[in-house]
Amino acid sequence: MKNSAHFLHLFEEYKNSDLYEEREGQKAIIPIFRQILAEALTIEPFTNQVLTDLIQIFKYNCTDDTFDKKLKALVLDEAKRKSIWDAAMEHYVPGFTNAGKTGIVGLKDEDLQTVKEFLVKAFKVTTVQEAKQLVREYENKKVPKVKRGVYSPWLFYINPTLFPIFNNSYKNFINWYDIPNEYQQVIDPLHELKSLVNEEDFSHIDQVAHIFTKEGRLFMAKTLELDGQSIYKISHGALIFNTDFDNAAIIDIVDQNNLITLNRYTKRGQGEKFVTELKEGDYVYLCYGGDKIKWIGQVTSGIEDFSPDIASLFGPEKEDWIYREVKPIYFPKDEALSGLKDQRSMIMPSGNSTFWKIKPSELESINKLLFLPYFNLKVIDNDPNEEFEDQVEDETEAMEAKSNNPLNLILYGPPGTGKTYRTIDISLEIIDDEVPEKRSEAKQRFASLQLQRRVFFNTFHQNMAYEDFIEGIKPVQAEDEDSPFLKYEIQDGLFMQACIEATYNYHVKNNKSDQLVEQILDFNGLYDLLFEEVSKGAVKEIKTVSNNDLEINITSQGNFVLVHKGRERAYTVSKDRLSKIYDVYPNPSTMTNIHENIRDIIGRSNSTAYWAVLNKIASYRVTNKKPHSLAIAKELSYEDKKKVIQSIWSKRSVQVVSNDKSDPFVFIIDEINRGNVSQIFGELITLIEPDKRMGKDEVLYVDLPYSKNAFAVPPNLYIIGTMNTADRSVEALDTALRRRFSFKAMSPLPEELKPTTDGIDLPKMLSRLNERLTVLKDNDHTIGHAWFWNVTEIEGLRAVYANKILPLLQEFFYNDYEKLGLVLGDAFFEGNTQVNSNIFAKFSAGNDLGSQYEQVWQYRLKDSSKLTKDDFQSIYS
Repeated sequence: MKNSAHFLHLFEEYKNSDLYEEREGQKAIIPIFRQILAEALTIEPFTNQVLTDLIQIFKYNCTDDTFDKKLKALVLDEAKRKSIWDAAMEHYVPGFTNAGKTGIVGLKDEDLQTVKEFLVKAFKVTTVQEAKQLVREYENKKVPKVKRGVYSPWLFYINPTLFPIFNNSYKNFINWYDIPNEYQQVIDPLHELKSLVNEEDFSHIDQVAHIFTKEGRLFMAKTLELDGQSIYKISHGALIFNTDFDNAAIIDIVDQNNLITLNRYTKRGQGEKFVTELKEGDYVYLCYGGDKIKWIGQVTSGIEDFSPDIASLFGPEKEDWIYREVKPIYFPKDEALSGLKDQRSMIMPSGNSTFWKIKPSELESINKLLFLPYFNLKVIDNDPNEEFEDQVEDETEAMEAKSNNPLNLILYGPPGTGKTYRTIDISLEIIDDEVPEKRSEAKQRFASLQLQRRVFFNTFHQNMAYEDFIEGIKPVQAEDEDSPFLKYEIQDGLFMQACIEATYNYHVKNNKSDQLVEQILDFNGLYDLLFEEVSKGAVKEIKTVSNNDLEINITSQGNFVLVHKGRERAYTVSKDRLSKIYDVYPNPSTMTNIHENIRDIIGRSNSTAYWAVLNKIASYRVTNKKPHSLAIAKELSYEDKKKVIQSIWSKRSVQVVSNDKSDPFVFIIDEINRGNVSQIFGELITLIEPDKRMGKDEVLYVDLPYSKNAFAVPPNLYIIGTMNTADRSVEALDTALRRRFSFKAMSPLPEELKPTTDGIDLPKMLSRLNERLTVLKDNDHTIGHAWFWNVTEIEGLRAVYANKILPLLQEFFYNDYEKLGLVLGDAFFEGNTQVNSNIFAKFSAGNDLGSQYEQVWQYRLKDSSKLTKDDFQSIYS
């Protein structure tokens, strides 16, 4: 083979490095991954998701949460899954490769079957010739997406002595040693190299190929000791995506001169910290968003302003951008980032931050995910004071975040000022402490939080009542599915649901354990196990207390239905009612009279059926039988959480929690002023005050009028309302509501708009309209800028005028066309005509009433489709 002596020399250098020992330790993961593959190949049907899960679980930067989630999906046998998990946690080493793809989608069934058969056969391969033949046959089938970069690590984990890894990171290696670029052709040369250095498998060949540079050297690991200096992330993503900039020219200047640049007004204080906190001698890593990383360097200058000619490249922000000079020290093996898109913490390239300090406690994570894979660099900080300072900084940031978001907030302003739009951003600021720059990502995250029941959205209206908001009596389908009758139950409104979810989180996060929670989880596991076995047909009959047989089946609502053998009448056993019996009698043998004991708890029911199911699930606990299904939930259902929280509320605890560890929840009330707030909130209006909530000195509990249960509001539930001042001013709001909410004005911002491509100056037009409306009406009756966000040409402006602006103005002025004319001008009217009394019918008793209208003028507005650019420009010209 070409340059074999060169390879021997480099391998000897590698063998004497720490990297060799690290890879030796990493080998422990191979048999673990092999077992995962073997289990995954038994899954039916074999889907795109299975392949995606394999990619994710084997990637180098797989988190514990991802590993746990994917392991549950890939290994269905609980005993095997636990064994694999224990082994993985014992060795705690990562996979060998980064994820070249985030997942596989769109493969047809025949292609999926081909991949599966390919991997199954790989377990049986015993010779190099068989390995080459297997790969050749697979490649000839032209399966899309699952190419060598995806499948070669899987083959390696199946048999690391026969199958090498071969992906894009080998590019420099194969070019230098003149090795073919096809997998079946690379097997022989790599086996030759493996034999040359007396290695048993391809683990170390892969590492050498991975760190091989185009100059024929090894990209060996280095150490950077901070010695009291700090290290920061800085992203130049705005230089790529801001369309107001001369992007290419700016990027060329900062890259050639090794500059880091930032807008001094960058949000969340990042611009200020770039000026006041970053010091000469500190380190920074530079990235361009989540796609590209440039270098790690050391700051060599203070803050500088760009010269006027360069500043002009930043367009409207020309006076805001500043820079520092940096000396690049470490360069990545590859500037293109891959496999890190889901790493969204602020210190990572894909995190929603521009300038961010990397704390000592975060170095281990970023070393593993970024610095070692891309720079072969380990950053360490041995300053003993940093840990304490780190903790203080965390607490300070948490306090700042909370102080910036009051618990009760109302956004108010005229129509179209983006109040509802802003509630999404505020919700993400509260929960995630960041808002994605792309609106689509922000909305997707918001929707995800709604599904997780961390955010609740509600709109008030005239018919909204206490019963809809807190609790009320509502009709529901009878538990017996065949019953023609309705029954009535007390059902929770949306605010009650939010309080249950938030209070449960508050309770669990601030208490190490809860006996009731453990008992409910115990019941759920046993119930789900029986449900699983009945659904699979493993259990078809159960015994009554008198040892008779009951046929058992399941319902679509997740309950059991039982029939005495040989009879027709069916009895439903609901999970909710059974759990109430289990709370009192986890061991049914302790009942003295099953009919009286059960009916005392749940009322009229078929106690024989309930006892039989209770006895069956209790037998699982005695035999220590465990569920196999992946559907066994670790999380409590809403009804279970409600049971826990009602137990807590009933105790009316006044314990003060000084260090609240709970997660924030958000409840949004859109159009809060359209409902009767006093009627909807009722007695709860006092409970939402910050100092009247749970865990506070002045906590208050109330007894609810329908359920008679105790109730309190948790401290981690943020309430955000919006109100349209065109409907009602803030001053007209209920006094009790005003005292308990902070108010933030959302005013029209014409300066946020841009002229259309047709030359219509939207900022000037909106400013002039609002100046006139303020005089004729007041500040509450103006027009917001949000209606014009997507207007780029006259067609869009015509639509906004016809559908938004004109109806609003007509509402403001009750069709007083003279005032409409004072706002819009002559250009929006087709002219006017004076009324002629001859148009009226003759009516002898009219007392000449028609003549009174002869001095009245009639005005006709132009159809919006006829409005021209000049018409709109006339508003401000």
